[in-house]
Amino acid sequence: MRDISRLCYPKELIQPPAVELTIAERGGQTFLVSPTMAKNPEATDHIKHVINLFLELFRECELVADNMEDFDVPAVERVNWRLLPPGQYPWEVLRPHMELALRRTSEAMQKVIKDRQDTIRAYNPDRIYVGAGGFGDYLAYEFERFGSVVLESVRVDNAIYAFGQDWQAVSQLSKAQVINGNHHQARIVHSDGWKDRLAHFLQ
Repeated sequence: MRDISRLCYPKELIQPPAVELTIAERGGQTFLVSPTMAKNPEATDHIKHVINLFLELFRECELVADNMEDFDVPAVERVNWRLLPPGQYPWEVLRPHMELALRRTSEAMQKVIKDRQDTIRAYNPDRIYVGAGGFGDYLAYEFERFGSVVLESVRVDNAIYAFGQDWQAVSQLSKAQVINGNHHQARIVHSDGWKDRLAHFLQ
């Protein structure tokens, strides 16, 4: 028998959080409830622990007020666009926002894309948005004086789309839904004369 000594980190016992559950009856139904908790930043970790405890033990958890009335869970709104800060946006500034879409694009195609974006920016949009989600290949140019938002792709095979004030909601749809539902103000294909058709629309 021999003793072996080595340096070790000291062990510190951390007491687990305790949650006292109560059986309550209401309207002929039996519930297992936790203590009432106030929603504030200091209680966030404890609230998460209690919710996870219910999910682990009972596979469900329902949030209610202290009078046992259900909370109205707010709807989650997801948008497909990031607003760029105000200012001038030449191609050199816009390009980093589209590196992922452009990484496999040849220099020749990038020149075509640059010309298309420059054509629209020449009309002095009020705001510019970078696409994400389903419209990750698009830039959106908002023209308040025309009541329109013009979407131009950074892919050569996509058309220009113009929408009204509901453009962010419409952009959640697929392109097929947009076209079939006639949700767009205009759709301009990049064929001969597309710049003239764009100029006619933005007047």
